Amino acid sequence: MSTTVREDSAVEFDPSALARRWSLVVVHHRSVAVLGRRRVIAAGAALDIGRACGAFGDGALDDPQLSRAHARFELDARGSLTVNDLGSANGTWVDGARVGVASLRAGSIVRTGPVFFAVQHAPETYPMRRSERAPAVAWATVEFGQRLRSMLAAREVVCVDAACAGAWREHAECAAEELGLSLRSVASLADARALGASQLPVLSAQHARASRDELLSWRSRALIIDGALEGLAERTARLPALVDRLEDLPWIVRAALARAVGQSVEMDPGFAGRLLMAAWPEDVDGVHRWAESVARRPERHERLAWVGEDLALTGGPREAPSDRPAPSAHSAPQLSSEQLVLARDGTWFRAAGEAPVDLRTRIALARILRALVAAHGEDPRKTLSLEDIVNAGWPGEKLISDSGANRVYVAVATLRKLGLRDAIERREGGYRLATRESLTLSDAEFDAEGTR
Repeated sequence: MSTTVREDSAVEFDPSALARRWSLVVVHHRSVAVLGRRRVIAAGAALDIGRACGAFGDGALDDPQLSRAHARFELDARGSLTVNDLGSANGTWVDGARVGVASLRAGSIVRTGPVFFAVQHAPETYPMRRSERAPAVAWATVEFGQRLRSMLAAREVVCVDAACAGAWREHAECAAEELGLSLRSVASLADARALGASQLPVLSAQHARASRDELLSWRSRALIIDGALEGLAERTARLPALVDRLEDLPWIVRAALARAVGQSVEMDPGFAGRLLMAAWPEDVDGVHRWAESVARRPERHERLAWVGEDLALTGGPREAPSDRPAPSAHSAPQLSSEQLVLARDGTWFRAAGEAPVDLRTRIALARILRALVAAHGEDPRKTLSLEDIVNAGWPGEKLISDSGANRVYVAVATLRKLGLRDAIERREGGYRLATRESLTLSDAEFDAEGTR
């Protein structure tokens, strides 16, 4: 076992050549100094968590809510990672459910007392940036940053594929500063040519009206294109959606709230848990809008101890389904564990062998599911286009194609994460409910008493 935090963003390496290892990353802690610390778990050697264990540094886990020997993480010879609760008083929780022994996957959120860990499957050592400006704690973010930096260092054109400019701009600025460059937004290639050698032009994809050869002629002079362009896949750096890089989320939320509220913030463990296990419908632009709405209501930001408080603000996270107890017997029909049940109005669903999931406060997701159900009812082979899904989920909003497509991608990923998994399949040009699934449609309402 070894601590593998390296905050050297300039290190060069080939991400594709690095073997992946299982590890734990601290994603919520009372001390910012501990936030982001990482430990690799070696096969055949247990990693113990508790007050008497120094796994993450002296005093890092010295909290009365943690038992002296709280939980043990073990990796077997087949590469399967499990966590065992060691009889702790406050329990060990995986993705919101208390467990005795549980198998873990990449992205699992484990809570021991007030401390939350994210399970990673990533290289043993990689350059980590623990900063509120441009956090790169998640391996997916590091891969993006390294690809971006390497192309800028070679003075190559690079297309950035991300949900919004706010998601990648800080990372690009950090990379540019390391190379002695500064970012400048331009409206055309002609404007870009007028900049000095130390100024890095940023051009939106919709304004990059040039041939592939003309764009690639910028090899001796770096150029950033905001958005993916057809034919330039090998020059594209893709930043994953926020739901795929949860390790960065606490940093992003802290920074957004601090800017909006005007002071540093501390997150209560209950609040942090709901953030980490919720499904964010948008990327960092959604986080920023959510933080601004919090700042407009002083009663919400005096103390970030929002245990049990509704976080369903515009652009913010939605409550994770794992926190909900099973509904009452009359809230939905009794079903076989082999069935997938969908409400015709999209307000809830029940995946095989799992508790029903309430979508009544997740308006866009409910609308999209309702549209998929209706299309399936017309013809099980019918596919809804991206435009159809955008119109269903966000009626009346005028969205450019890239923004709409990203919203659809994140919404579908969220529905899958909540339990639909393979029930929604991608077809050329859009999505549909999988015809191979055993579907039951229900007109029953989700019982409000069963979700409290």
